[in-house]
Amino acid sequence: MAVVDPRARGARRGRRMSRLGHAAAELAVAGYHIHPLRPRAKVPATRNGFKDATRDPRTIARWWDASPDANVGISCGGSAVVVFDVDSKAGADPREILARFDRAGAPVIGTGVAPERSERYPRSLAGRRGVQVYFRGAMPSAARLTIPGCEIKAAGGYVVAPPSVHPCGAEYVGQLPPAADLPNAPRWLVELVRRPEPRSFATAPAGRPADPSRVLDGLARTVREAQVGERNRILFWASCRLAEHAAAGKVDEGQALEELRAAGLDAGLGEHEVDATIRSGLSRRALAA
Repeated sequence: MAVVDPRARGARRGRRMSRLGHAAAELAVAGYHIHPLRPRAKVPATRNGFKDATRDPRTIARWWDASPDANVGISCGGSAVVVFDVDSKAGADPREILARFDRAGAPVIGTGVAPERSERYPRSLAGRRGVQVYFRGAMPSAARLTIPGCEIKAAGGYVVAPPSVHPCGAEYVGQLPPAADLPNAPRWLVELVRRPEPRSFATAPAGRPADPSRVLDGLARTVREAQVGERNRILFWASCRLAEHAAAGKVDEGQALEELRAAGLDAGLGEHEVDATIRSGLSRRALAA
């Protein structure tokens, strides 16, 4: 990694920067736009999420001085990076998938370790790490690709950077070069994007209940893909649907709320706006019950 900018040292003179804060400062010097996430979580710690991302060393020092264990987020659009995310808990095998494509030397970051298979993660590859592959470029984020369990994090999104701690307890591992040295996003990555099928998760075949994990993933992805002007309405609708599934015992309400909240922040809504909209949706369903 790059050497820490002397300005960052000056900003924290007299204080000892935490390991995560030090990593955040180094990544900023290397050209990545940084913002803090909650400790051992993927949820932004600032009001405007990735929109608050910066390379300013004093701002970064202040954030990690206030919360030394904060995870490190990278704004993809601000950093001009495109990240191919392979999620092993969704059944995507990183070794198999990466072997199919030419990475052109792109760095690979190890993410979380997949849990045992369960009702929520029926395709999980237990014990296997997910990966993120970093490229340089500009394109929209894409939650639905032709390969199940994979997505593209790009403009309008963010990723968790090493050595942050995944919610499962594992550290993100790997080294990132300066952002300008990343290889350009390859054509094969663009070709993996497929047109979304809105709300395809909402209806299960006759006589068969909806898969809870697919329902929750579908709600979160619909919120993330919402267009400006529609985000609040869709988040409210998703909150009402979540309340229905939680009341029926189909999903864990606490975990589902965290994922839905993260999706709202990913979509670009502010923290206060996301919380208020979700509360409103849950309250509406409670009154209707």
